[in-house]
Amino acid sequence: MSIVRLTLSEDQLLRAREVGMERHGMNRGLGVAESHGYSGDDGEVSVRGCMAGLGVSVVLGLDWRGFRKDYKGTAEVGDDIVVRSTLAPRGSLILHPEDRNDWKYVLVRLHGLPELEICGWITGKNGKREGKWEDQVSPFKERPCYLCPAWILRPMTDLILDGSEDGDEGVDEGDDYLAGEIRRQLDLW
Repeated sequence: MSIVRLTLSEDQLLRAREVGMERHGMNRGLGVAESHGYSGDDGEVSVRGCMAGLGVSVVLGLDWRGFRKDYKGTAEVGDDIVVRSTLAPRGSLILHPEDRNDWKYVLVRLHGLPELEICGWITGKNGKREGKWEDQVSPFKERPCYLCPAWILRPMTDLILDGSEDGDEGVDEGDDYLAGEIRRQLDLW
């Protein structure tokens, strides 16, 4: 496992907070509840989710959707990347049965804010196959899911290079230097 650490700037934290509260406000105005039966402080959940999504977009150099009126049901970063976050220092990526198999899911741990731990990624299909189905203990008894520990996730460098699920397919031998350079830069973050 190769964790990418990124510290968000004050401006980035402020932007994520504003977008998260805007999301929360729109959802409350529409009477939309948080996903999967969550009943905690969903305003802060929206803010933390925005911090994680913004961080992943910075690392990958891709567009972050942040907030649009139609953001629900869309990928958050790029065309097919969904970001899931947790405050737990050893938290796992959570996938739900209805999560798309062809999208990529990234785990971000937020226990050290403003520093993010971007732990890696997995496709929905592989996460549902390799993750542990949990429906016996709270809070998962109320919202069953697949738990994907960080050690089964693919490193972010794989996603940066080509994002394919088939090993190194799509990366030619001339990219070895590039791969090393990206890994070095990610380690510096």
